[in-house]
Amino acid sequence: MENNNFDNIPEKFQETPPAFGTHGQATYNNQPPEREPEMSVGDWIITILLMIIPCVGLIMLIVWAASNENKTRRNFARAYLIFIAAAFVLSILFGAAVFGALFSALAPLM
Repeated sequence: MENNNFDNIPEKFQETPPAFGTHGQATYNNQPPEREPEMSVGDWIITILLMIIPCVGLIMLIVWAASNENKTRRNFARAYLIFIAAAFVLSILFGAAVFGALFSALAPLM
């Protein structure tokens, strides 16, 4: 059997292992980004109560969608406004289809 002693390897073939954490990655001394505080249950209750009020709710959704105060509330407001716009367009299309069918059914009677 052959001797597996690696002490006899010439220096040009010996590699020193890289320092910990330097395997081709840049190291940074920056702090991790600050996390935004989470919205509490009370914050969500106030948000939903304000949205229930017809005109105030729509205005507050627009204000929250445009503000940088709270990222969670901003994203929620933007998504809710998109949902409202889609529901509005679909209701217009549905109403036009229903009234169009109604008027075409009543046209022979007139």
